[in-house]
Amino acid sequence: MGRLEITTHIGCPVNCLDCPQELLRSKYHGKLMMDLDDYKRAIDKVPTGTRIDFSGMCEPFTNPHCTDMILYAAEKGFPLALYTTLQGATAEDYKRLRDVTFEVVTIHLPDKDGRSHFNITGEYLAVLTGWPCHNYSCHGQIDDYVLPYLKQRNLITYMHDRAGNVECRPHKSIDPDCSLYCVTSGKAMDHNVLLPDGTVIMCCMDYGMTGVFGNLFEQSYDEVLNSDAARAMRETLNRGESICRHCANAR
Repeated sequence: MGRLEITTHIGCPVNCLDCPQELLRSKYHGKLMMDLDDYKRAIDKVPTGTRIDFSGMCEPFTNPHCTDMILYAAEKGFPLALYTTLQGATAEDYKRLRDVTFEVVTIHLPDKDGRSHFNITGEYLAVLTGWPCHNYSCHGQIDDYVLPYLKQRNLITYMHDRAGNVECRPHKSIDPDCSLYCVTSGKAMDHNVLLPDGTVIMCCMDYGMTGVFGNLFEQSYDEVLNSDAARAMRETLNRGESICRHCANAR
């Protein structure tokens, strides 16, 4: 089954240099914060075998309903993943979520060079200390200040150009006449992102919203994944130009 990433909010305050937030804000014109009721209505349409990833294109805990959203998906039996900086997460969030099973938890950490913009408070450090995770990620060397609070050293430091959307990275390019596939979703293109207004886009690299498949607030899940736009974008995996041809996940 596929994955659906939840973008709970538009306008991430962490504003990592490796994340083209300005491009997304220039293309997205819907509401900025996802409503809990809208989220539930959308999730109710999704097959329960689909993994729900709380990551998307913003720190998920910037939405005050994030914990309720996670718990709702857990209660419905969805497999879950969490990719977070813990910015906005509180001790109460940790208490409510500590018994939830996640397939993956990756916590992004502040770096020495300030490539990500963290507000390091006492509550942040307390939550960081307690929150169990599988991996840490960091855009460079971890800030010395947080090192004593880490439980393990399984660290991901890889940075990419978001399918050509970050200008400071060297870009990959695959000939448009060559067939390719995505290492995260094969040729199905079913690892998608739900935005706060219900828009479903191709994937978490598509900050320019070049692949809008439909709207899950207005359509069924099958209608979104089998829309004309979705089929046309899948066809570019066989031949034609798309951001996929500039993505590190393309093979």
